[in-house]
Formats: sequence, C-alpha cells, structure tokens
Amino acid sequence: MAVYSFADAHVHTAFSTGDCQSPMAGYLQLFKQGEVPGIGFAEHYHPNYEYHPELATEPPFDHAGYCAAVEQAKAAGYPVYRGIEVSYVPDADVNAHCTKTLNHYRYDYTIGSVHFLKGTSFSLPDFHLVVPEKERRRDLLAGYYTCLDHVAGDDRFTVLGHADVFKRDVPMGHEMMEQCRDIIHDGTALAAKTAAQSGIIVEVNTSGLKKRRAEMMPSEEFLRIFRRYGGENICFSSDAHHPHNVCAGFDAARQYALSLGFTAIRYPWQPNTAVQL
Repeated sequence: MAVYSFADAHVHTAFSTGDCQSPMAGYLQLFKQGEVPGIGFAEHYHPNYEYHPELATEPPFDHAGYCAAVEQAKAAGYPVYRGIEVSYVPDADVNAHCTKTLNHYRYDYTIGSVHFLKGTSFSLPDFHLVVPEKERRRDLLAGYYTCLDHVAGDDRFTVLGHADVFKRDVPMGHEMMEQCRDIIHDGTALAAKTAAQSGIIVEVNTSGLKKRRAEMMPSEEFLRIFRRYGGENICFSSDAHHPHNVCAGFDAARQYALSLGFTAIRYPWQPNTAVQL
C-alpha cells in the first residue's frame, strides 16, 4: 500500500459525466486505508455547454448534487475539498454566466483550464492527427496560449490547470512541435510571466507521465520562466479519474519541483500556507 505525503488538488469522480465513471465513495476508501492526506475534487464544468446547451456533448453539470456530496463527506470527517475545473473559452457572455455560477456555489477553489477552442479539443490523444494542417495548428495553438494567458491573469481562478496539455500524446520529434516552435515558445513565456505576476497557483500535473511523452505539465521551460519572474506558487495534481491514480507520480513531481528551485507547494483550498517539500 502506497502512502503519500501530499494532498491531491485535482481529482475527478462520476460527477464529471463526460469522462469519468468512478463514484466518490471509492476515493473516500483511500482515507480508510491511510493512503492519502487529502483530496481536492475538481469536477469538469463547461460553462459554454451550460450557456449554449445546443452545443453540449454531455449532460449539464450537477452543481447542487456535487456540492451536497462533498459537504456530506466533509461532515463525515473526510479531508476533502470542493473544487471545480472550469473550461475557459474566450466568450464574454459565457464568462459572465460562469462568474455568476461560481459566485452562487462558492467553491473552495477553482481550476482554470483550456480544453477546447473553435470546436477542437486540446486534450484529445490524437490532437496532432485531427489537426494535420500547419496553418491551422499554428492558429489553434496561438489561440491556446492566448487563452492560457487570460486564465493565468483571471482572479476567478485559484489554479492554472494542466498548461501544455496538448503535448501529452504528441510523439517525440513530431513535425507539429517544429512547425509551432515559435508560438509555443512565445506563448509559454507570456503565460508563465502572467502567472508569476498574478499569484495564481500553477499545478504540476502528473497525468502526462502515463501518456506517450511521459512528461510533467507544464514544461520545464514554463516553470523556469515562472520562477524567473518571481513565481513560487505550485500544487501537485494527478488529474485522477480513478481511485488508483490519486497522487500518482507525486514522488516524481516532488523531485521535478525541487530540481527547478521550488521549496514548497500550496494547497488551493489553503493558499496562504506553504507546505514544505
């Protein structure tokens, strides 16, 4: 049985109806086994689908049911936290609706992530194949980093979610990375600087370790620039969609963070307290 030292800030349950079938009860069992010190649930919330239901590819998010389930677990003594992962889109009306919703439900923390743009998902395992044209790749990735920069500077969000997510399954040496090298470099520099200046927590997301590139997110380049501009706030996130993935890769995440000069992490539900590495 593995025992982990750090809480996981990004975990999904069956309330994330589009891509997770794991009931919350399975995660609570980890506490009974003494494996984890804390779990931050952060279910997928796509405000674009809520505002434009005709575009939705999954049922509406059950805010009330999810909130009730987490509060029930808290009342039973489990160290769990009621987070939400918001899919950011650059649409003023959708963002106004999102703000109203977040203000109503008062989540413990919010992760801002860029999942899709112009009808294309950046988290698809075959993103580089779905978008084969060089100019379209460049256009989409330029838009991705613009959105990432917006999230990094948006005070609605506690955490910047899985920066560089589109890279997870791109084969090493793939032409897309060379075609878009300048866009990736410039976009990384912009978003990392904004994150450092805003004080947002950047999640070190370990889900990429199980993907084709076997890399952490964000990249070393992102975190080095983040550090250069005074950024210090990071957290560890597994992005687990099953109990056996909670805290997965956290030993490697700790070494990754230490190698880049970080000495502590911050839990997004308690952002003013440093947890030493």
